[in-house]
Amino acid sequence: MADSHPVLDLNTIFTRTIVRIDGEPYELRSSGEFSIAEELRFDRYADRINALLAEASLTPEEEAELSQLTDARCRMALVAPDEVHQRLTDRQRSQVLATFFQPQPIVPVAVAAAAPASDAPETATSEHATGAN
Repeated sequence: MADSHPVLDLNTIFTRTIVRIDGEPYELRSSGEFSIAEELRFDRYADRINALLAEASLTPEEEAELSQLTDARCRMALVAPDEVHQRLTDRQRSQVLATFFQPQPIVPVAVAAAAPASDAPETATSEHATGAN
């Protein structure tokens, strides 16, 4: 008899979140799409960004490094032409990255259909589906 509760449940199909920039839709990659090398690089950039932000003040060189690292992380997450990336401010890049890290609602359809109505898990509301808090 097969165990009905797997310890690992992988999905090879990724759902990409859409963001609008100047009225045009662009996709955010799923973190699951990153190769191991990309994920390590993405995390190293974050570590350095956090170290820079922890400083009381930054030199002009450190400010430039902070901007470059924010741009690099945004380019890894946002699927958009170079010209779009160039138009973004560092604040906008940070907003893109914040959206990238927002958890996407997971609706356990198979579990909800099999469970009695009183035990059915809650499904995502429109508030969660739109990212509104």
